Amino acid sequence: MNQEQKKGKTDSEIFPPEQAAEYRANDLKVLREGLTMEFEEIADLEDGPHTSIVHKFPLFDTHGNIYATGGVATDITERKRADEQLRRLSGELLRSQDEERRRIARDLHDSTGQDLVALATMLGQLRASTPFSSPKSRGLVSECQALAEHCIREIRTLSYLLYPPMLDEAGLEDAIRHYLDGFAKRSGIRVDLEVSPGFGRMTREAELALFRVVQESLTNVQRHSGSLQAKIKLVRNAHEVTLEISDTGRETSDSELKRDKWLPFEVGVGIPSMHERVKLIGGRLSIATGNNGTTVSVTLPAEGERHEAASNSDR
Repeated sequence: MNQEQKKGKTDSEIFPPEQAAEYRANDLKVLREGLTMEFEEIADLEDGPHTSIVHKFPLFDTHGNIYATGGVATDITERKRADEQLRRLSGELLRSQDEERRRIARDLHDSTGQDLVALATMLGQLRASTPFSSPKSRGLVSECQALAEHCIREIRTLSYLLYPPMLDEAGLEDAIRHYLDGFAKRSGIRVDLEVSPGFGRMTREAELALFRVVQESLTNVQRHSGSLQAKIKLVRNAHEVTLEISDTGRETSDSELKRDKWLPFEVGVGIPSMHERVKLIGGRLSIATGNNGTTVSVTLPAEGERHEAASNSDR
């Protein structure tokens, strides 16, 4: 920290009272216990708040006795500001991606999907009007109709994976249940869902972030674990919300989790994006792997989240 900026100011003027008391307590701890400490301090200087990393250490005399404390402060204000700017830009990018996914999903469902439904209907009418004396023609029409119906199912699945409309309409719990039904059919993996009673609604940003964590975690179960079953626990109490996705497969390495592999209809967001999404809603994400499988855990404070009435006002 620039000593010129501190010149003429007392500690009580530079630091808030509670911080000044904490820093004095740190000095005493170093003196009494001979410990080396590292902590972060925020000083109110003439050009605004400055953040520093402070290293405090004991000073010894020739007899090995502690007579004072020494310290080195490294100003990290600009780094903090850059990190905050990066987080803000990252959040804007994720929100833009989600809005684009929502738009594409809506277009696929409302435009392309409806056109394919009309095509399948007309092919059915054409098949019905084709004379039985033309089995080859009727067979071709039947194949075209079956192909159109297959495309309809794929478009609907892809649309839902890009952005599930049920997330906005019914909330996180119902969106996850609907997603698990389709995931089980596509992958053959059974997923048990346990949700605490009266879970309620959250902000749209929090619900979307947790849904993406579920989506990506199950994608990684299918890609890497070899497990045929998984479990999701979604718990909410007065203090925090926790989400836990676990499988019973083999240990999964970091390189496997970070490796990109394409799977039909798996629209993953990636491990780094999962971390960033959770951080943006004030939560923590951890991934633990071992012989009993892999567990992805998310914890975020319940404070600031809203139940259905408040959540609907965000929509």
